[in-house]
Amino acid sequence: MIRYQNIANIEYLYNTNTSTFDRIDLSIDGQVVRLTVNPANSRQYSGSHNGILYSVDILHTANTVDALSNLEYVAELLFIPTYDATNSTNTNSFAIAGFETPTAKVAAATGTATYNGTGWLGYSSESGFTDSELDVTLNVNFQDPSGNQTVGGTIDVSDPANHALSGYATLTIPTTQLTGNGFSTTPVLTSSNGLSLTDASISGTFYGDYYGALGGVIHGQGDDSGTTLVVNGGYLAVR
Repeated sequence: MIRYQNIANIEYLYNTNTSTFDRIDLSIDGQVVRLTVNPANSRQYSGSHNGILYSVDILHTANTVDALSNLEYVAELLFIPTYDATNSTNTNSFAIAGFETPTAKVAAATGTATYNGTGWLGYSSESGFTDSELDVTLNVNFQDPSGNQTVGGTIDVSDPANHALSGYATLTIPTTQLTGNGFSTTPVLTSSNGLSLTDASISGTFYGDYYGALGGVIHGQGDDSGTTLVVNGGYLAVR
């Protein structure tokens, strides 16, 4: 079955000769895998390590406005598939790479903010890999009446057979207290199309000097009308 890997760290490497970020180092399972950019597409990287082929596709980029009203890049949503030719196995993973907001700045934030964005949810089964597009709405209260900072919201999941059709399922993120510069909780999936989800988790981290973006990953086990699934995805939203 196609599964996913937990990406511990992502580092973009700058080439002073070309003035570009032409390499990526992925930290996976205690090892570092170096990938190089596709000369024809700067949003794609690829490489191999120990007989396994790796690639990175940059799906979405979050840009926010800093304190001086300048537009700044803060985070990217990545899709990271691998293929092991020796064992004929695949993994399909999602990750966020970016500039995390310092915890102290999140703790000092006040007021409320709504983060809207997009993402992808992948379904891996013995027969292959399909995915849905996500429409993300997260509401953050940086200072609720009890003195806590909380996040909650909904994620609309599109039909995997036709991404233009929304409402295939809904992921609800219950009101959850922020910890440090992000959160982690158990989402609740509702669907009238035979899709169910167990052992699910969703995480989120703020990005940018002024918490202008919120992104994270989703993991779980699933079932689609009797077909066992490994479910994983990622999202990126801005306020």
